[in-house]
Amino acid sequence: MASVDRVVDWAAGHLPASYAAWLVVPALFVILYLASATLLRQVAPLLVSQLVVPVVVLAVGAVGIGVLTLEFVSAQPFRLFRRRPPTLLYTMGDLTVGTVTLVQRQVRGLGYQTRRLRWLRAWAPLLAAAALLALWNHGWCARHPDDVTCLPPLTTWQSTVSLWWRELTG
Repeated sequence: MASVDRVVDWAAGHLPASYAAWLVVPALFVILYLASATLLRQVAPLLVSQLVVPVVVLAVGAVGIGVLTLEFVSAQPFRLFRRRPPTLLYTMGDLTVGTVTLVQRQVRGLGYQTRRLRWLRAWAPLLAAAALLALWNHGWCARHPDDVTCLPPLTTWQSTVSLWWRELTG
């Protein structure tokens, strides 16, 4: 949340002083909304489909090769004496191939499903921005221990907007 504090400090420094008190929180909310929308709609699908899916498919394939190698090695003593390996070994190989194929197919399907995040409704980034704003507000006093009379920013913003509204309406 320190990075959010830096954004707030930057925004407060670039806004006119008379407007900074009541514009910083809405400006922060808009910034958080745009950031979470970009992360959820653009970065997450790209990251999952281009990085996570290939790594998981490769890892599952490697585990499958390891199990099949174990099956091959355990069948060699039987073949050495011209005996047929037990059915359990063949079953283990079949289960390994079937499981690896199924998991890889499901993971690739997950990659396809995450591409659908690009058409995510507006409420998901909105909820993410609201949650980030609440977390930032909740930890404000803990991050600023030197302030003796610490008031969270949303409380200060609410009192500023209420005072402004009372002055406006008389």
